[in-house]
Amino acid sequence: MSTRSNIAIEKPDGTIQSIYVHSDGYPDGVGQMLINNYPTYGSSLRLFEHGDCSSLGATLEECSFYHRDWERKLDPAQVHKNYDEFKTHYRGDVFIEFVYLFDRTKNQWLVSDNYRKNKLEFVPIGAHKDYTGKQPDMTEKDMIGSLKDILTKGFGNENVSVQTFDSKKKLN
Repeated sequence: MSTRSNIAIEKPDGTIQSIYVHSDGYPDGVGQMLINNYPTYGSSLRLFEHGDCSSLGATLEECSFYHRDWERKLDPAQVHKNYDEFKTHYRGDVFIEFVYLFDRTKNQWLVSDNYRKNKLEFVPIGAHKDYTGKQPDMTEKDMIGSLKDILTKGFGNENVSVQTFDSKKKLN
């Protein structure tokens, strides 16, 4: 039910760090969140400190990181030794629909869809065929929360278990 993605950033030494983002990975979701809220290398870099996440937010406090917020074992950012290794790692991954990369030289976010492709083809998010520039009225995360409310009314709280996130955040 979620559009899964990976976000990545190239470090000055040429290595690339990447993390998994479970929800809203489409260009108008994660892509727009990255453009609006993490537009520079410095603002983007902090996203990789907490490892994989369930969903991105407008601030680090609003992001839902599995380790920090769900008390799961830390899945740290993966480190790829160079761009070629990074591209090879994600190409054709049927579980990752979009891959984002912050380009330090152009100071912008790039995206490649990953629909069974042999090669990732990065373009600026705004140039991607699926990008409209409009954030959806309801995110996947919101939809799942709504389903929990509907099911709880019908079946009772004790009979419904939905993976959600309670926003009681603390920054490390």
